[in-house]
Amino acid sequence: MPVIVKEGYDFCFDPDACGSCQGYCCSGESGNVWLSDIDAKKISTSLGMNVIDFLEQYVNRSSNRLSLKENYVEGTFQCILYNEKIQGCSVYDVRPEQCRLFPFWEYFRENRAAVLKECPGIRECHSGE
Repeated sequence: MPVIVKEGYDFCFDPDACGSCQGYCCSGESGNVWLSDIDAKKISTSLGMNVIDFLEQYVNRSSNRLSLKENYVEGTFQCILYNEKIQGCSVYDVRPEQCRLFPFWEYFRENRAAVLKECPGIRECHSGE
């Protein structure tokens, strides 16, 4: 896959790194992975569940929004959809929009050190990329 460049960011992203990073973006500090209704429908279908059961089992309401639950494992929080066996997202092909945008989050625009720590796919941008 080609390196991804996004205007306004001083780094690029190599999506090929996802296959070997062990899901760093799926674990760490507690936080919210926001879901749209469309995300919830796609993920529930992928899991072979109806959306009501999916919401009950996998989702919390926070600030009147939907957010994926987390598991606390060995001193860190993991997204409930993280699969330790594959060391990645169990629904990668239908992951939430917020996850699809990673690492191009507003927070990382001004916090390069944080994104470098979290994502081995970060690359320097060069002219022409």
